Amino acid sequence: QPLRPFTADASGRPLLLLPGATPQLFHPSSGRLWSLPAGGSVKPHSGRICPACGFELCLFSPRAPPSRAYPLCPSCFDDSLDDGAAGIASNGADVDASAETFAAVCASGSPHGESHPAVAPLVACA
Repeated sequence: QPLRPFTADASGRPLLLLPGATPQLFHPSSGRLWSLPAGGSVKPHSGRICPACGFELCLFSPRAPPSRAYPLCPSCFDDSLDDGAAGIASNGADVDASAETFAAVCASGSPHGESHPAVAPLVACA
């Protein structure tokens, strides 16, 4: 089955989804890859844009309950892996390490912390 545009980068260039145990977004012209969280499904988020970097947002739905969807910025998520996990996203996918990193980043189910600009407006006070 041919790959179709899935979302867009900050310049509006289309990115393709490479499915797998650790899904990735792929920019066909440059060959750049962005790692996405393992352990759930990723869908486009109706053209919404990340306020932090300009990438088109996705929705991440973890497999584990509760059944919720969280905003996901592919660029910010990939950058957090690079910063916090010795570059797993850019050095090639180590599925176990990526899953462990994701579990650490996302204990609540959200791939970003509550302070990320795509998530902060959605956080409810307890």
